[in-house]
Amino acid sequence: MLRRSVRIFVLLLTLAVTAGVVWKATTNEQMRGRARLASQQTDAIAADALYTLADIRSSLHAYVAPGQGYDFWSARAKSELDALRSRLTELNTPATTVAYLLDAAFDSLDKLAAAERRAHSFVRSGQMLAAGDVIFTDARDALDAVGRELSAARQAMARAGSSREGGMANEQSLLAGALMAVWIVALIMMVPVPRPVPQVAPVEEAVAIPTPVPAATALDNLPLREAAAPEVVPEPPAPVVAAAPPSTTPLFQDLAALCLDLGRVSDAEELNPLLERAADVLDARGVVVWLLAEDQQELVPAVAYGYDPQVLARLGPLTLTVDNLTASAFRTAAPATSGAVANHEAAVAVPILSPTGPSGVLTAEVHASGDLDRAVAIASVIAAQLANLFPSPTIAEGPPEEAVNI
Repeated sequence: MLRRSVRIFVLLLTLAVTAGVVWKATTNEQMRGRARLASQQTDAIAADALYTLADIRSSLHAYVAPGQGYDFWSARAKSELDALRSRLTELNTPATTVAYLLDAAFDSLDKLAAAERRAHSFVRSGQMLAAGDVIFTDARDALDAVGRELSAARQAMARAGSSREGGMANEQSLLAGALMAVWIVALIMMVPVPRPVPQVAPVEEAVAIPTPVPAATALDNLPLREAAAPEVVPEPPAPVVAAAPPSTTPLFQDLAALCLDLGRVSDAEELNPLLERAADVLDARGVVVWLLAEDQQELVPAVAYGYDPQVLARLGPLTLTVDNLTASAFRTAAPATSGAVANHEAAVAVPILSPTGPSGVLTAEVHASGDLDRAVAIASVIAAQLANLFPSPTIAEGPPEEAVNI
């Protein structure tokens, strides 16, 4: 058994590692938010540049449209060309960061400006056919080239942003799994193990040695006194060996393996076998993952194990204000339990917490022989892993990305 001082050192070291992991996770989440905001701003600039391209096309067509004010459309076209150049300049730095150069876009923009000047000159001199030929050939080709370059750059930056954010999410999952492993090892090291009780050898039975009978003498006829009864020595009691407490190592190993597999989940369909393993670890009859609806007024059963589809259909949406175990755990952001009564199993409900608040609830029906406190602790660990897969809908999201289909 480890000495008390060693166990205290292990606990302090584990707390220090936990503080470091929490600080790293918080820093990563802040960087993730800043990267998402920068990606949104860059995408907005690219979208504005594409809108400006459409406006330039309309302005150039107005050069040769009957009844249009030439001076107005000429000034507008020049202003839009300057605005487009400004947008390309703003996009040049983030595009270069993802290894996409906008040199071809700038060259096409120069060709577009030159085509606009030629069309301007032809319209001034009354050569409308020549102006139309420039607008619908050279200017059109330049507009299409700039549009293609902008779209390609926009897609490259979006892919880079998604890859960067996915890497940060994977790092968060690895940090959570590593922290869980550290705590499991620390708990195993701090569990006191009873010292073995020395075995006492049983007392061997004395071997009776026969006494030799002497030859008959004259004294044989004298009356004999009764011999004193031999003193009986009680045998020492058998040593009592204390039974060793049941080992919790298999439970911790199963929980650690489950948390690591939950951290690798990328699609909700992969949760079905994992929920079955979660039910085994919890010693539960069934497990349900409730998620907050889009209107943020109800909880809906998203994924479940151990229940018939008809039972889940009868559950339906659950109003947040209803007085039951699941809604109470969501409102208070704290675990809730209920003991076994009549024909109903005991139940636990643990909120799935995200940085902005609860995003759902994990519920399980625990067998009556189970330990509710242990079930709450295990369910809390599993709910912490599910928080990475089901973030809170109140967090401002960026451009549409691939999401988990529930």
